[in-house]
Amino acid sequence: MSDYFFEELKAYAELLGIDRPEIVKCLENARRNPDTAPAYKKHFMRELRRRGLTLSELPAFGVGPSSPCDGVSPGDVLLGERKVKALALAPGSFDEHALIVGHSGSGKSFLIRHLIPQFAARGIPSWIFDPENEYKVLLRRIDPAKFLVLTPASDRDNFLQPPAGVAPQEWLGRLKNLCREVFYFRDGSINLLDGILRGLYANRGVLDGGSDYPSIADLVATLDRMEFKPGTRFSGYHESLVNRFRSLAANLEKTLSCRRGFDLAALAARTVVFRLSGMSDEIRNFYVCLKLLRLSSYMEQSLASGLRMLVVIEEAHKLFNERISSRYDLGEGMIFGSARTFRKRGIGFVYSDQVPSALPDPLLANVNARFVMRLVNGKCGWRMAQAMNLTREQADFIPLIPKRRCIFQSADYPEPVLFEVPLLTFDCVSDEEAERHSQSALATLDWEPLAGETPAAAECGKPLPGEKRRSSGAKPNKAWQEICRALAESGFLSLSELYARLGNVTPWLARKIMNEMERQALVELCPLSLGTRGNPKTFAVLTEKGAQFAGLDYDKIRLAGRGSTEHVILQNLLAETLRSAGKTVAIEHQANGKAVDVVEIREDGASAYEIELEPAHPHVVENVLRDIEAGFDEIIVVTKNQAGQNETKDKIYKAVPWEKLGRVKFKLFREFS
Repeated sequence: MSDYFFEELKAYAELLGIDRPEIVKCLENARRNPDTAPAYKKHFMRELRRRGLTLSELPAFGVGPSSPCDGVSPGDVLLGERKVKALALAPGSFDEHALIVGHSGSGKSFLIRHLIPQFAARGIPSWIFDPENEYKVLLRRIDPAKFLVLTPASDRDNFLQPPAGVAPQEWLGRLKNLCREVFYFRDGSINLLDGILRGLYANRGVLDGGSDYPSIADLVATLDRMEFKPGTRFSGYHESLVNRFRSLAANLEKTLSCRRGFDLAALAARTVVFRLSGMSDEIRNFYVCLKLLRLSSYMEQSLASGLRMLVVIEEAHKLFNERISSRYDLGEGMIFGSARTFRKRGIGFVYSDQVPSALPDPLLANVNARFVMRLVNGKCGWRMAQAMNLTREQADFIPLIPKRRCIFQSADYPEPVLFEVPLLTFDCVSDEEAERHSQSALATLDWEPLAGETPAAAECGKPLPGEKRRSSGAKPNKAWQEICRALAESGFLSLSELYARLGNVTPWLARKIMNEMERQALVELCPLSLGTRGNPKTFAVLTEKGAQFAGLDYDKIRLAGRGSTEHVILQNLLAETLRSAGKTVAIEHQANGKAVDVVEIREDGASAYEIELEPAHPHVVENVLRDIEAGFDEIIVVTKNQAGQNETKDKIYKAVPWEKLGRVKFKLFREFS
C-alpha cells in the first residue's frame, strides 16, 4: 500500500479512536493486504458519519503521493486539521499552466507572492500583470538586480517595431490579429489598417531591411490625413481606426512614443511587474497581448524543454472570456492559441481569477494545475467542482474553505488535496521606493526615443472609395486664405456664412476644412444658443495664429470685447443689432472705473447693457450697482434664456434698493435678433 493512502486510513482511525482493538486490527489487515484498503476507508467514513462528525472534522481530501524534495512548495498538506507534509510541486507542473481561483480576500495574490520568489530562486523569472498594485512587495524577496516594476509612464515599447528574428510582413499579420481580437475590428477595418501599416513600413524602408520604424504618432498622423465622405462604408472603417488608435496614443503615450523599445532579452531575464492600474479593459488587453506576442517571438528563437518562464495574469476573465471565444470570424483566437502554443516555448501561465464561471472551456481544458480557494458563488463553485471531478463532499467544502487554505489538483495529484499556505509577512514597499529602484534599473536598458521629429503620414496606394486626401500641416491653401481674410474683415462669421463664401465646396467638405483649421489653431469655433428654436449656431473667430498665417496684424483686427470667446461674440452681436437700428453704441465703455459690456449713447443720456452668461456669479449684482452709481438712465440685463433671467431677477431684486429698481430692465437675447 502507498504511504499516502495509509496516512488517510490512519487519520480516520485517529478520529474513531486508534487505540481500539478493532481499529488496530483493520489497520494491520490493510497494511498486509493493500487491496482491502479502499473497503476499510469506506467503512471508517461510514462510521464517522454515523457519529455525526461535521465536514471540517471529516477529512474529505487525501494527502497525495510522495512529493519531490526539490519542488516548489505552496504550503502544507492537511488531513483534517493535521499538517501531514509539505506540498512540493515540480516546476514542470506549471509549464502546462495553472489556474488559481477564489473570491476576493481568499488569498490568491498571497499564494502567488509566495510562489514567485521560489521560482526566481530556481532561475525561472516571471512576468506579472498587476492591476491592483499588489506585487511591488516582491522587491524585498527577490534579488533586486533581477526585479523590475514597469508602469505605462516608464515602459518603452513601439508596437510597430518587429521583434528580432521576425520579418516585418509576419509581424504585421500578428498585429492585425491582435487588433482584430482586442478592438473587435471587422475585415473592412483590418484591411484598411493593413494598407496604412504597409505604407508606413514602405516609406521608412522597413520592408527593405531598414530599422527606422514608424511609431504610433505616424499612424495617427496618417489616419488624420485621410478623409472619407460620410455615409460610405470606408468612412465607418476609418472612424473605428481613428477612435481606437487615438485612445491608445492618449492612454499609452509614453510607452508607445519611441522608435525602438526596451531590449526584450534584458526584460525576459528579470521578474517584471507590469502595473495596469487605471487602464480600461480594452487598453489593458492590448498592452498585455502585445507583451505576450513579444515574449512568444523572443522565446521561439531558442526552443528548449522545460519551464523557462512564468506569466501571471490577474483577473484573467477580462482577457479570456466567452465573448472572444464565440467570435465566429476569429477561428481560434490568438489569446486562446497562446495557452496551447506557449507551453512549447517554455512559458507557463498562472491565471488568477475571482469568477471562474466566466472563463471559457478552451482555457480550462489547457490547465494542468488547479488551485481552488473559497468560492461563495454557487455557479463558480460548481464549475470548478465539475472541472476537477470533485465528490459531493469535496464540492460542498468549496464555500467553507478558510482563508489561506486551498484545494489542489494536477496530473501528479489526480486525487485533490487540501493544503494551507504558510502565514508570511511581506514588508511594505512604497511607490516611491519601487520607482527609485526601477529608474536605476531602467538606466541600464537600451532604447531609442523619437527625437522630436514631426510625425510622417504615409501614402496608402490609390484613394479608396469616398476618400479625399489632404496634406498634413498648415500649408498655404486658397480656401484657408479666403476664410482668414473674411474673418479679419468681419470680425466673426457664422459657419453658414463662411460656407457660402467657399463657393462650390460641398457642405461636408467645408465642415472638414473648418475642423482642420480649428485643429491647426487658425480659427476658434464657438457654438452659441441664442434662445431661439433649432440647434446652436456656430461662429468662427480668427486666432492670432490665423492672422499670422494670412499675413495680417492681429492687434488691428481682433474683436472688441472682454471675457470668454462666447461673451465677446455676444457683445459684438448686440452692438451690431443696435447699430442696425441707427443707434450709437460702444463696447467696453469705461464708466465709474468699470468697463460696461455695451453702452448706447444718446443726446439725452445713455443706457448700459450687461450680458450675463453666469447668473449665479456675484459680479451680476456688482455690475448693476456700479452702473446705477455711474448715472446710466437705464440698465438692461441681457441673458440667454428664461431660467437665467429668473435667477438674475431674484438676485438683483434682493440687492438693489427698491427706489432704484425702476432703472433696471431685463431682456432675453432673442429679443434683439
